[in-house]
Amino acid sequence: MPQRKSTKRISSEAVQGEGSYIVLKKLTVGMWKELRTQANSPDADSTTHMNIDLGTIRDHVVEWNWVGDDGEPWPVPSQDESVLETLTIDEKSFLIGALFGSEEERKN
Repeated sequence: MPQRKSTKRISSEAVQGEGSYIVLKKLTVGMWKELRTQANSPDADSTTHMNIDLGTIRDHVVEWNWVGDDGEPWPVPSQDESVLETLTIDEKSFLIGALFGSEEERKN
């Protein structure tokens, strides 16, 4: 019997080092369309884009083994949203790219 794969595990070694990973809940087509509409709205500004991104990250990171500069494990954003404020720009960009998929994944 088929079983829907609604999460994906992705290596995050590029931003968090060897052995790091994230598990994301995949975006639905409806969610993707909604985010694109909000981002392209005439009323959208850089704050709107930031809130969409951070809220989406919070809602879709199911698991990770990320750590801070001190090597201490971070809670997943759904347990402590303040962790999102400590992300580097590279980490945030990585998460957004992982959520929306690579160009190659979108072609398939």
